[in-house]
Amino acid sequence: METSAASLPRLRDYSRPLTAAAILGVVLLTGGIALGLHSLFFAAGNPVDTETRVSGGIAHDLGVFATALGVATLLALASALRWSRSLQAAGFGNLPTVAMHLIVVAEFVLSIKLDIRDSVVRTFEHYARFPQLPVAVAAWILTVAGTVLVLGASFSPPVRGALSRRSGATMAMIGVLVCAIATGVAVRAGDDSRFIDQHTAPPAAAAPLPSRLGTEQFRLDLPSSATVVAGGPGFLVGTDTGITAYDGVTGTPRWHHRRPGAHEKGVHLDLRSLAVIGPENVVVSYWSGLGWKAFDASTGELLWTTSDFGRDVSTGLGATESDVPLPMLTRREDGALIRYDARTGRTMWSAPRVPVGCAKRQSTTAITSTAVYQVMLCGTGSAATTTVRALDQQTGTPIAQRDLPAPEPPQVPEVSVVDDIVSVDWNHRTDPLRHVHFTSPDDLRTAEVTEPGSVLAADPAAVLSTRGCSRRRGSS
Repeated sequence: METSAASLPRLRDYSRPLTAAAILGVVLLTGGIALGLHSLFFAAGNPVDTETRVSGGIAHDLGVFATALGVATLLALASALRWSRSLQAAGFGNLPTVAMHLIVVAEFVLSIKLDIRDSVVRTFEHYARFPQLPVAVAAWILTVAGTVLVLGASFSPPVRGALSRRSGATMAMIGVLVCAIATGVAVRAGDDSRFIDQHTAPPAAAAPLPSRLGTEQFRLDLPSSATVVAGGPGFLVGTDTGITAYDGVTGTPRWHHRRPGAHEKGVHLDLRSLAVIGPENVVVSYWSGLGWKAFDASTGELLWTTSDFGRDVSTGLGATESDVPLPMLTRREDGALIRYDARTGRTMWSAPRVPVGCAKRQSTTAITSTAVYQVMLCGTGSAATTTVRALDQQTGTPIAQRDLPAPEPPQVPEVSVVDDIVSVDWNHRTDPLRHVHFTSPDDLRTAEVTEPGSVLAADPAAVLSTRGCSRRRGSS
């Protein structure tokens, strides 16, 4: 019995939806590859050097996998459209479709292994926003979505003309729109400026300091944990949420740089790092989870974030805590002293390292307006000396040096600076070497070694002197 062809059920033609999905998928894959490459080579990464898996590593991995799997998917799709029927006729099966399935499985496994959602949440909970991570996430999402959309076309490659040019162009435009939206969302998600409240002020000169205390001019209520540093036209107050500069005469706020909602586990100001570089009129500060920032002390203008200093000094724990302006921006590395331009963060000079025979860890530095002094413990036994070396401020070149006999047992003395006078004190009362102070490199060569209690400076109300390893004020 013959069955009429007209009585057979008609197979549904899926060419149109498969073609539409494939066009949309190809555009999404192209956008994912583009964003993946951008995240790898152009987008700014985490400014803080941290554990790779916690911050920058997940962004790098997503960028690499999104790019590689996106390219692999496009190649597999092209192979399916071009050779799938030939391969099946030759008895090799639909190899491009098998490859596409492996890619989908790989994307599923990687999504679980990388723990993308929780990794992103943890990163932005502890660190400042940075573009690389959200751009890489957007690249990954576009790549996965594009792979799923083109998967159907690998099973049954659509015939030509299944979709009109107008419909194909419409699907392509939808894909471009989706990529544009994903890019916009990623850029906004990585914009850290959204979390900063900043207000600058016009330049102003600092008012001269009064010679004595007068009547109360103003009063401020500050948190108990706040840090106050003199600088600019007045003083600066640092709290966990940021910095506020006040006028020294009226007490009115001039400029501020804050992160509202800052908390201890997230990005916040490290109060120990807040310092003013007086001669260059710069405020430097370290923000946990973000890095170093430098501001003009008068206007509050942001001068730099990424710099030689920021790369060399990765945390604020080593910064000098000081409530008075510092003469210059420096740090120590393996016995060498490095000076930076405070307004640019660039390296100015690196002083010679501690000489052979001198203890690298048993050395200290004193800075005045005229020179930089290194105090080192050198030699051993009866040949031990306390070496004081003066360096030029602008070049770091040694310009003077003096070797003083070290007390027994050898110990690095306490070094302090008061009114531009360097004071070196040994805490050994039975040794004839007690105290020396000097005001310049020339004075270093001839300064007399004196007994403790020598007067360093005086004013009508008090006398400043040394007593062992401490500084005391007493009535004159």
